[in-house]
Formats: sequence, structure tokens, C-alpha cells
Amino acid sequence: MRLFSLYMKSIRRNPRGHILFTLAASLAVTVRLMHMVLTFFSVSAAEFAVYALCPFLSLTLFWLPAAAPVRSPLWLYRLIGIYVFVNTGYTKSVSYMRTEFSEGPHELLKWFLIWLKPLCICTGILLAHRLISFLAEKGFKPAKLYRTVLICVQPIFSTEKSDEKPSRVKKLLLVIGCVLMAISALLLTATVFLHIHFPSMDIEAIMFTVQFANDGYTPEMAHKLILYACIAVIAAVLLCIRLVRMSRAQRLKFRCPDKKGGLTANAKHTRIAAWAVIPVFSVTALFWETGTFSYIYNQMHTSQLYEQYYVAPSSENVIFPEKKKNLIYLYLESIENSFAAPENGGLQNYDLMPELTKLAKDNINFSHTDKLGGSIVRAPSIAYTMGATIAQTSGVVLMTPLGKMRNNMGELNSFLPSLTRLEDLLHDNGYEQLFIEGSDSNFAAYNSYVGRYEDSNIFDLNSARDEGLIPKDYFKMWGFEDRKMFEFSKLKIDELAKGSKPFAVTMYTMDTHSFEEGYRCALCDKSVGNNYAAAVGCTSRQVDEFIRWLKTKPYWEDTVVIITGDHIAEHFPKGIEFEEDGYERSPYNCFINTQKSPKNAKNRIFAPMDMFPTTLSALGAQIKGDRLGLGTDLFSGRQTLAEEIGRDKLTEQIQQNSDYFNKEFWKKK
Repeated sequence: MRLFSLYMKSIRRNPRGHILFTLAASLAVTVRLMHMVLTFFSVSAAEFAVYALCPFLSLTLFWLPAAAPVRSPLWLYRLIGIYVFVNTGYTKSVSYMRTEFSEGPHELLKWFLIWLKPLCICTGILLAHRLISFLAEKGFKPAKLYRTVLICVQPIFSTEKSDEKPSRVKKLLLVIGCVLMAISALLLTATVFLHIHFPSMDIEAIMFTVQFANDGYTPEMAHKLILYACIAVIAAVLLCIRLVRMSRAQRLKFRCPDKKGGLTANAKHTRIAAWAVIPVFSVTALFWETGTFSYIYNQMHTSQLYEQYYVAPSSENVIFPEKKKNLIYLYLESIENSFAAPENGGLQNYDLMPELTKLAKDNINFSHTDKLGGSIVRAPSIAYTMGATIAQTSGVVLMTPLGKMRNNMGELNSFLPSLTRLEDLLHDNGYEQLFIEGSDSNFAAYNSYVGRYEDSNIFDLNSARDEGLIPKDYFKMWGFEDRKMFEFSKLKIDELAKGSKPFAVTMYTMDTHSFEEGYRCALCDKSVGNNYAAAVGCTSRQVDEFIRWLKTKPYWEDTVVIITGDHIAEHFPKGIEFEEDGYERSPYNCFINTQKSPKNAKNRIFAPMDMFPTTLSALGAQIKGDRLGLGTDLFSGRQTLAEEIGRDKLTEQIQQNSDYFNKEFWKKK
């Protein structure tokens, strides 16, 4: 009764604030509950009851007397409290229940504590705020500065106009301030865009994409860029209007539902705080989101990794067998092992890619565990398609010094011209090569990295249009969809097989690109509600059908097939589990019809660069020293660089600046 009495008393003190906050919190948890029902539709009755209990428990905890500090004169704390508690608490509890709650009722206490954790954090922050506000009233200068900074972010205020006419200097400062506000609005909008759509993308991937996008954006990407540009303009206008109002005022008044009479502040102090805080915050937020601080640090430190460990491929250390095998190298867009069920090494309630899982089990899968797995060395330059392609086909990590690549491309008309790649080695050994992708190969300068020889050709969106395989205006997501890519690939492979040369075909899927949250084609399972899950399952079935088709061909026994995810998903599509404490995400890989058996395929620590010598070894090539580039042949018994020098050290070294890379691989051949 005592608790209930305190609760009702707090409501009587501020009925409107409690009602608004209760409605906001109720709406948030309701949306979360609806999302859970739509996403996790295959839960048992007991699990559903536990999930349904989460929102009601959260509301109860919010209004216990212990949660009273949630009342604050600053609107920002209300929003932070709702977001942190409801979003973080719910997400963590659901993730925990999926893996732990089934172990028994005793886990209920842990589950309850997970909900209490964000509440305690919010309460601690708000108590600290009250303490600082108290110190500010006592004249403590750092506390007064803190309060001024917080006041400057209030969205709505009234003013007491100043009779003083602005001087030329003040007008000039106002113009400068408006420019700073406009830039800040642009940076903040860019930060929000990257956080929502590309949470794993860092400054190196952004620089590369900006330099080599070559107008290859999808319509959906273009529409979102236009939308966010409009948001940036609106935000810039609002910030400028706000600054102009501040410049004409003597004092500012803020209405606060929790404090009678509101707050007042000196307009000059608040204006100065706004000039300093908003631009600094926007730059810091963008730098933090894109890993720019780490990039600057790495550019200031030079690595000797290439000087010490790089092995240049040549005909002397790579010896092909007399009877050469064909190669089909299939990149699966953003396909990672977390898409499998937990018993197979994944995270999902059910296996989203059962055919791919079976292929990996029945053949060779190099793994960091004793289940389905892959490479776990992660760095920004190998986390997107072009960077991953370079790592897997040359054994190096792409570095993107500002402006350098674009300038060199203009002079050399080639991408890393002195770097020895898989294409070079296959060409020197008489292979006819074909690179197939459904998008425009001009995007990301892919057509400057491959297709350098007369017997190396590229088949892309433009090729399909030119050959009359699709209409001139045909365009789905990035170009033509995967079902057509597999259809056209079959035709091209059959044509190559008629020749006398061994062939190597590289193929790229696109339907599971995470930014668009998957493309649902005509072959996708209509019973699967989640678009991305449907796209993953569809890709799995198409790959399986493609392998079955290959097995019917006379050249099957002479063909090595390598299937690999280019990288883990950069964007987190709704309804797919990507994170769990202690879980290591890794790209999928599967080797079929190889000419060797690995000495140890499980519990390995390796990187995408190791795929380069491993691919050649799978074809039967002998590699002296078992290393090429920075990669190690995984079929051999030799330790990879990640195992030899340590995963953390390798990750650190491949991100740092390298004089060897810049001088040796960009020079004219």
C-alpha cells in the first residue's frame, strides 16, 4: 500500500507528464510486442507467454518508486529513457530467452536482472543529472556549463527580445553560425543514415564506394539518398531559424512539464554553447559511427606486415598439375553461417539455408569451430564485396588512402596493376576465364580489376542487354536477379566447356544484399513472411539446383566448385538474428571436388586472404611454402598468419598504413 500511495502521489503532482510518458512507453512496448509476434511466429505457447510478459513487466518497473528519477525537466532524458529501456531491455531479454530460458525456471532471475540493468543505468544517469543541477544552483561553474549545454538542445523555447541592434560583427558571426548549423545538419543526417542502413560500414568502405560508385546505385538507394538529403535540408533550416531567434533574444524561456515556471537561460551563453556543442557533436558522432578515429590512427602508423610476410605469387612458387581442373567460384552476397540453426553453428530458430548447410557438411567447410564456420578475421577493407574479392583473389587487403586510387586510376586505367591476382595465375596456365554478375561491372571498378586479358571476359547487366537476353530497360534491384544469373551462367559454362582450354568462371549473387533486406523473386517461398529469410532460402535452393545441374555434365568430375559468402551482412535486416554474446559471425564457405583433403579443416583461425592460396591448392596446384600473398593454404598443415602472430595483431596490422602496398601494387606493370 505504501508503494501504491507513493505512486499515486507522484501522479497527482504531475498528471499530464505521467500520462504522456505512460502513453509513449506503452506505444513503444506495444510496437516491440507486435514486432516479436510478426518475427518469431514459430514459438511455443510457453515461450509466447514469456515474451508477452515483457512489456507489462517493463511498465510495472517504470512506475515503481525506484524509477521516480525518470521524471526530469529535460525532454531529452525522457526519450533516452524510453529508447534505452524498452529497446535495449527488450532486445537483450528476447535474445537471452532464445538461448537460455529453455534451460529451466531458475533462469527467470537472470532474465529479470537483464530487464533491470537498463533501468538502473537510466536511473543512475538521471540521479547524476539531478546532482549536477543542484550544484549548478549553488554556483558550481562546471555544473552551470553542463546545464547550459543541455538547455541549448531544447527544441521549443520562447524569447525575451533584446533592444540592442546587431553590429556587423554579430551579423557575420550569425552567418558563420548558420553555415556551421547547416554542415552539422548534413553530418548528423549522414550519421543517422549510415547507422540505420549500414551499421557495419566504416570510412574506408565509404571512401571506396564514393570514389568508384560510377552511378551504380540502385533506385531504392537513390530514393533513400534523396529522402535523407531532404531531411538534412529541413534540419539545416530549423537549426538556422533557431540560431537566428537566439541571436535576437536576451533571454530564453523553456516550458517543461515537470518544472513549474519552466527554465530560463541567458541567450548569449546558450548561443555560444550551441555553436560549440552542435558542430562538435555532429562531427564526433559521424567519426564514431564510421570509425574515422581508428582510420586516422591507423594512417598515422605504418605496418611492416607486407615486408615481413607477403609472398609474391609467381610461376616458381605456384606449380599447376599437367591435367588442369576447371574452376567455378561462386560468391554469395552477404551469406553467413549465422543463417543456419544453432545445432549447425548458426543463430536462427530454424535453418534459413538448409541446402547450403548440407552442401558444407557433405563436402569441405573450413571453420573456426567444430560446426559450420568460416573466417573470423574482420577488418573494414574486407567487409564489403570489392574488398573481400581482392582479399580472396590476391591475398592482400585493399587500402584506400584519400584521393590516391582515383588519381592512379586516371593515369593507369587499371586497378592495382602490379598486384598478382588469381586471374593472372590462371591466365598464365592457359585458362579461359569468365566473370558473371547481374549488376553493372563498372560499379566499384570491378571491370578494372578483372577482365584484363583477351581470354578473360565479363558478362554483366550491359552484356545481357546487348545479347538480347533481357530487354534494354530491364532492371531489378541491382540489375538482373539471381535466377537469371544462374540461367545465363549455365549457358555460358556450357559454351566454355566446348573449348579445349580449362575454364574458370566467377559468379556473384545479389538477391540477398542486406541493404534492401533481400529481393523476393518468383522462385521465393511465398509461405515465408520475412523477405530476407525468403531470399536466403531461395538462394540456398538455387545454389543446390545449380550443383545438381553441374553433376549431370560430362565435365563435372574435372571441375572444382568453391562457394563462399563474400562477407557477413553489413546491414541487419529485420527479423534475422545476427548477434549473441560470444558468437563469432563468419562468411559461409564450401569446397567441392577438390584435388586435396585438408589436414585440419575445423577449429582454424583464418582470414579471407587465406582463400587465395587455398583456391589454387584445391585445383591441385603445388604451393612452395604453403603461402601466397598474406594467405596460407588451408589444405596444408601450416599455421595461418592469424594463428602464427595472433588474430588481434593481424587485424591491427592489416588496417595500418603500408608503404610496401602503396609503392608496389599501384606502380605501372
